[in-house]
Amino acid sequence: MDLKIENKQLLEIICELFYLVEQLNSDIEKYKAKIEKLAAENTSLKSENELLKSKIGKLEKNSSNSSKPASSDIVKLASTSSHSSRRRKRKCGAQEGHK
Repeated sequence: MDLKIENKQLLEIICELFYLVEQLNSDIEKYKAKIEKLAAENTSLKSENELLKSKIGKLEKNSSNSSKPASSDIVKLASTSSHSSRRRKRKCGAQEGHK
C-alpha cells in the first residue's frame, strides 16, 4: 500500500514539473520576442545617433576651423525680442499735447 502512495505522489510531482516547464517555455518565448524588439530598436537608435553626430559635426565647422569659405558660415540673426522687451517712455501713436 505504501508503494502505491509513493507512486501517486511521484506522478503528481512529475505532472507539476511538466506544468512548470511549459510555463517556463512560454516565458522564454515572450522574452525572446522582447529581445528581438529591443535589438531592432537599438539598431535604429544607433543609426539615428550616428546621423545626429554627423550633423553636429557639420554644424560645428565654420570658416575659422575648416577650409569652408566664410560665405557658408551659419549666421544667427539678432533677436528682436530684446528690443521689444524694453519699456517705452511714450505710448505708441499721437502723443498727448501734440497739436
